[in-house]
Amino acid sequence: MNLLTTLFAAIAIGQSPTPLKDLGQLGKMILPGAIYSAPDIGSHVHHNAKSQDYIVLVPTDQKGWWRVLLANGKYGFVQANSVEALEYRVQVTKSLKSNASDWAFSMIGENPNVTTSGEFVQMMFAKTGKKLPRQISSQMKIGKPIKQLEELEKGDRLYFWSDQSEKINDVGIYLGNGHFTFLNAKTRTVEMKNLASDGWLDRLVASRR
Repeated sequence: MNLLTTLFAAIAIGQSPTPLKDLGQLGKMILPGAIYSAPDIGSHVHHNAKSQDYIVLVPTDQKGWWRVLLANGKYGFVQANSVEALEYRVQVTKSLKSNASDWAFSMIGENPNVTTSGEFVQMMFAKTGKKLPRQISSQMKIGKPIKQLEELEKGDRLYFWSDQSEKINDVGIYLGNGHFTFLNAKTRTVEMKNLASDGWLDRLVASRR
């Protein structure tokens, strides 16, 4: 079964003038764990999720469990001790069954001062115990440069040039399969994009690990 166990399963994420449908809360696997068909470790295993995979979480009355949204619109279950619920809502503008292509993560939680893509990356890396400065120019001085696209790995930082401001003004986190996530400072939403779309690849000037 094709699962929405990682949010980069969608091809592109962007803004839409149509109302957004709330799917659930953004979660991240903190341990490898199974996605079960029922809140019972003896039930069928849909998928074995890896640590750091992103999933869509929905509350359940079953203590010690989260429901997990699957790509077919149905739900699986994951043990609560293997996942971290993050401060974002996952929203979509199209039905999952119609090959959804527009997604956005809405900031909902405890970080009202996170207003730039640099601050977003700083916050996300802090959750994994890694310290980064807030300023993008300072972040670029930290980490191993990755010079080839084919060498990119999940978690690498991507830096983008802006002709309008004539400087590097956006940074995102690589998710794999050509996708990355970043904070859109204008809309205050975290978006996921494909490097091959909207000129992002032309703007990519550096990456760090």
